[in-house]
Amino acid sequence: MFRKKLLILAVICLVTLFITTGCSDNPEKQIADVVESFYDTMKKGDIDQALTLTKGTSGATKEEIQAAKEILTLASTMAKSIEKTVVKQVKLIDTNNATVTVELQIAGKKKDTQIKAVKEETGWKVDFTGK
Repeated sequence: MFRKKLLILAVICLVTLFITTGCSDNPEKQIADVVESFYDTMKKGDIDQALTLTKGTSGATKEEIQAAKEILTLASTMAKSIEKTVVKQVKLIDTNNATVTVELQIAGKKKDTQIKAVKEETGWKVDFTGK
């Protein structure tokens, strides 16, 4: 009887391990988390953190970083009016590119917008360049 209970417990532990490990490798979840973090940091005005979530900044020159910071500062001013952000859909285009549908609530009105995400060596990043 004891062995049977031990076996059942072991199976439950293994299933739980497989589920949690599989979920952490889910690219759609990773992308959604990055997009949500990006909007959160923009609303807070944390430009340096937002920069770490942005495509192409890890190997950028000082001039490129400064230009990106100026754009993010302007976008952050507008992002402060966002009351709520909901990632509605993540669509993988291929293993390194995705489009994300985000519902923004501004002044009580909901509006869907699309944002691109790209996978870099350091992980998924938001691509606001439009390229």
